Amino acid sequence: MTEGKTFVPSPEQFQHLLPVLRSVWPVATELRGAVVFGSRAKFADQRRNADWDVGAIYAGEPPQLEVPENWDLFLWSEERWQAGFALQVEIAKHGVILFDPDGIIEERFAMIREKILPFWGGYLKRF
Repeated sequence: MTEGKTFVPSPEQFQHLLPVLRSVWPVATELRGAVVFGSRAKFADQRRNADWDVGAIYAGEPPQLEVPENWDLFLWSEERWQAGFALQVEIAKHGVILFDPDGIIEERFAMIREKILPFWGGYLKRF
């Protein structure tokens, strides 16, 4: 993997994931947002067999989904997303937004980039 080099993925590289997610998404649950993160969003030369880390934010009942075998799907209710959790910091650093019609992902990422990331690195160095 390319450590130390800046890799800026384009959202177009990941747009094929959204139709797959929509094809398995239940009608009774509202898809509020989707993001891809992990090695495929972080590194230019990830392993060919790397899985797809996809996060989906939903409103309503938690969906029961069958996704492709090479996906790690993370599901967060809208309330959980808005409350925040530690993994959001890593996702905000390298995640690529697939779907965000109301800006709830971008809003959270902007807050993390402004208020948390400038201090996060120094905090981790202490461990």
